[in-house]
Amino acid sequence: MMENESRLTRGYSRLVAAILLAPPATLIVLLITATSVTESLPIPISIWLLLFCLQAASLAYLIRAQNRSYGNMENTTHGGLQEDRNPNYEQAQSSTDPHPAHRAKNMHSASGLPTREILARKMGNDIIGGLDQGVLGVIRFSDYQRLLDFDETSASEFLTKMVDRLIEATAAQRLLSHVDHGTIAIWFAGTDEIEKKQSELAALSYALRNELVLDDKVIRPTVETGSVKFPEDGKDPKILLSRAISTINLRQSKNGISNYSKPIEDDAKFRYNIIQKISHAIDNDELSLHYQPIVNLAAGKIVGAEALLRWPQADGEMLSPAVFIPIIEESEISDRLGLWTINTACREASQWSKSGMGDTKVAVNLSARQLRSAQLSETILRSTQLHDFSTQRLELELTETAAMEDIEFSAEIFEKMRVMGISISIDDFGAGYSSFSYLKNLPFDKLKIDREFVKDVDQCADNQAICAALIALGRGLGITVLAEGVEREAEVNQLAAMGCILFQGFYFGRPLPAQEFSKLGSDAILTAKLLPPVARSRNQVANRMLKSEQL
Repeated sequence: MMENESRLTRGYSRLVAAILLAPPATLIVLLITATSVTESLPIPISIWLLLFCLQAASLAYLIRAQNRSYGNMENTTHGGLQEDRNPNYEQAQSSTDPHPAHRAKNMHSASGLPTREILARKMGNDIIGGLDQGVLGVIRFSDYQRLLDFDETSASEFLTKMVDRLIEATAAQRLLSHVDHGTIAIWFAGTDEIEKKQSELAALSYALRNELVLDDKVIRPTVETGSVKFPEDGKDPKILLSRAISTINLRQSKNGISNYSKPIEDDAKFRYNIIQKISHAIDNDELSLHYQPIVNLAAGKIVGAEALLRWPQADGEMLSPAVFIPIIEESEISDRLGLWTINTACREASQWSKSGMGDTKVAVNLSARQLRSAQLSETILRSTQLHDFSTQRLELELTETAAMEDIEFSAEIFEKMRVMGISISIDDFGAGYSSFSYLKNLPFDKLKIDREFVKDVDQCADNQAICAALIALGRGLGITVLAEGVEREAEVNQLAAMGCILFQGFYFGRPLPAQEFSKLGSDAILTAKLLPPVARSRNQVANRMLKSEQL
């Protein structure tokens, strides 16, 4: 590129010099001629003509030289734009010389291929020229970025070899363009059918996966491929390229190629907006925790509460946690939200002692990502100390799936938490891995029987057998068992008869804000439900008799 700029600079210098020198030279010739005529000097007309012709020829030569220099610059810079003859002219050059010194600014420095600007121009020209249909494919060499993380030289060599392989396999009429890091775009124009273009892209993707020797090491390249169709998926070159790249990022693959899908794109936008909005919600204190009571039927009292996240919207309605929790758990904002949740739960639960519920535990849900956070222990200690909240009143709740992602790491964290006085609960037991092997390997305190098995347990023989087995298993292993999601008295009675004493569900109470939850200790309706089954039956009979007497 520097050589091209130097050549262009020298050409312009010659042209300027010619323009500046031509008038004085011509003027001198005219003066000499005029003098010869008036003073009868012995300078013939032929000499005047000769000098004039030499000056004109010199000026013409310099102009032609300048044009040639500029023309060479244009050919180098836009070699990939000679679409009618060979759109891959520059690519063919780079296959023999992967790092040509004359590469211009519109050629990617890492590969020698045209940049996305050249691609957009070519696509735009084709579309304006009346193109009926086309396919834009993108191929990402995933190994390039991985190599670049620790060995730039090997990464560069890998990219060069893969680009050479792609150039060799690609038809001459297809334009290749280096659009992003290890991502190459291929523009399939022409009159052939869409299916044929896509088949050609699939064949290229398959061929690029062949083994590659790099520094005496055999590599099996990881190739990701995506595509969009013109005009079906868009009509603007930049939008088409953006969507083609997004198909790879969203990893919606079919037969090895990710094709554009508007519903998938819309879902990605929705997920992104959720993450942005909840970040603002944390900053603006728009989130809240509601607490659902956990009761001990044998003791006849509330012994704990599960902290559940609530997110009110502008219209006053609550956005369902089922919508935003899975999105948050997969993103980095889960760490920040986890910090907010633990801190808020400790702060609000520390106030319950004023209402006679000072020994009530609070359970906080953790995702697998939060469990792996290096700041988890520090966050818990800081929050409990800040609000003078005993760690023995804090319980961390995880799903089976989260606990089983890395069983050795989970066991280490669980043990560390228990040393701090924090109890561990496994949520939705039976709905995840359903593997009993981790029961003896993970040091946890409580398992919660999933609502799927609790529902209609008084009527469904299968659910009765499963719940009875889980309750007996917990008793044998010294693990507390909680029945989650009880909604009817008959379900409570059935499970109590099997030996279950801990319950959570709508039957005993819906999730409430912290201030309202603190008043449940004096709630007459809940107090009646906390009586043992026999006492509850007696109360119900007495209430019915009282009503009949009043009638």
